[in-house]
Amino acid sequence: MSGLLSYSPTEVKLSLAGLFEVTGYDSEHMVTLTKNTVDYRSGGTAMDGYSERIHRKDDDYTLTVHLSQSSVFNDVFAAIHTLDRLTQQAKVPLLLVDRSGTTKFLCTNAYILGIPPTEYGTTLRSRPWKIYCPNATLTLGGNEVDTTSILATLTQLAGPLTSLLGAAGISL
Repeated sequence: MSGLLSYSPTEVKLSLAGLFEVTGYDSEHMVTLTKNTVDYRSGGTAMDGYSERIHRKDDDYTLTVHLSQSSVFNDVFAAIHTLDRLTQQAKVPLLLVDRSGTTKFLCTNAYILGIPPTEYGTTLRSRPWKIYCPNATLTLGGNEVDTTSILATLTQLAGPLTSLLGAAGISL
C-alpha cells in the first residue's frame, strides 16, 4: 500500500440524467449524502438475556447539493422542481462518483423535495437543494490506490462464512 492517500474534489462528479454534470458548488460544501434510516434497530433483550435486532430493508437516501447562489444549476433544479410540481413526473436518474476513489452512488428516479432556503447578504450564499433518492445503490469506498490486498483478505474471510451459511440453507 502507498504511504500517500489522495482526494481531489474536482474528481467528485454529480450527473443528472446522464446529460448534465453539476457545477457551481458553494465554496465549502459540494454534496452531502444521508441514508434516511438505519439498517438495524434493537429488538430489545429477551427474558433469556439474548439481544435481538430487527433488519429494515430501506435503500432511500437524501442527497443535498450545496450550490452557490450564482450557479446556473439553481435554474436547472428550479425548472425540474417546477415541472415535477405541475406533472408529478419529473424524476431524474442521477449518478455521484468519486473518480479519485471508489465511491459510487446511483438513483434512477430521484426527485427534488422543494425549493431551498433563499438568503441574500454581502457575500455569496449557499443554496442547499435536497433531492430524495428512493431505492438507491451506494458503494462507499475510499481513495487508497491499492485496495487489492484488502479486498483479497475480505474474500478469504467470506469464503468459510459463505460455506457455513450455504450448509444452513442460506444464500447471499
